[in-house]
Amino acid sequence: MKLTKTITALLLGTLCMTALCSCSSGQDTAASKKKNADNTKDTETTKASYVTEETTSPSIDCELPEGEVLIHTGYTNEAEGYNARNIYVLSDGSVYMSEEFFGGFVEEYCDPLSDEDRLSLLKLYTKPVMQINEPSLLEIYYDMVMIDPDAEFVYEDDYVCYDAGYSYTEVNVGGNWIKISEGGVYNGWLEDDYAKEASELIRDSFSDYSLGITTHIYSKDITFLKTFELTCEDPKPCKMLITNMDELKAFEEQYGIDLESLDSFAYFGDRDYDSFKSLCIAVEIVAYDEVFGLDTVSTDAFIVSDNYVGFGNLGLLKMATTDLRLGVDKYYCYVAQVPAYDMSVYDGYTT
Repeated sequence: MKLTKTITALLLGTLCMTALCSCSSGQDTAASKKKNADNTKDTETTKASYVTEETTSPSIDCELPEGEVLIHTGYTNEAEGYNARNIYVLSDGSVYMSEEFFGGFVEEYCDPLSDEDRLSLLKLYTKPVMQINEPSLLEIYYDMVMIDPDAEFVYEDDYVCYDAGYSYTEVNVGGNWIKISEGGVYNGWLEDDYAKEASELIRDSFSDYSLGITTHIYSKDITFLKTFELTCEDPKPCKMLITNMDELKAFEEQYGIDLESLDSFAYFGDRDYDSFKSLCIAVEIVAYDEVFGLDTVSTDAFIVSDNYVGFGNLGLLKMATTDLRLGVDKYYCYVAQVPAYDMSVYDGYTT
């Protein structure tokens, strides 16, 4: 949806107020337009006589782009486990968010889930957490396009906290991302009046939203997340949560996957530091046409939200545009370590 609003009225209003201060009390004030009670007729208006050629600015049209991410604010802290939050504001005003606080055992070091892929998962499996109204978003965007990207980025002299993590807010102007503020170990900001105004408006836009309700994206850079190709006979699609060693051993025997031999599962069942005290193992058996390879069907995250709980697969976007089918299924097993502090968040996953 294209949102368009002319800023001329705002600029003229400001200039008019300036002119009023310097004009005599006998000058006419700007006439206003008003509607009658049944909203069918408008009274005629007159323009203020004090708006001169010197005080009149040209019209500025500010138009929101279509289908773009305009604002991204993020936070990460790995001092104790993994703590992160990402908020994306789209040009239609919809806001997507994910937040993780977790200490799983990754299989191996890998690149973090990109912002583009994270947002794609959020849009594919979840709903926006809030909506910024059109006038407010346009006001923010006007400040964004007026920012000088070459302005100096300045920092406070003192540390805030050595383990405070790293937070930032950046805005997208014409495909170029501009960082306007930073927090954590250091506090900093872009030394630009429009950037400061945009930062304040963005913060105010989230003031009515409770961060207690959010979405979690557990990807392979913060937990164990893997797709296994099954070779056992006659597997059936299913979902399960493994919460103790007896269930883990039964799963391994049934599907022929030896999770206990992997380093990431070394502490599951440990007498002193049993990982089942804080973690559980989410499992899903899936079937896909064999025309698709492992790279396409592999899971990209385990997602927990108000409207969806389960594994997320960006490859579904690719499969949805492919007409070729062979009609022969291959079976795969998704496995993820996820938090077990509040098992109620997984209600409905196995049913």
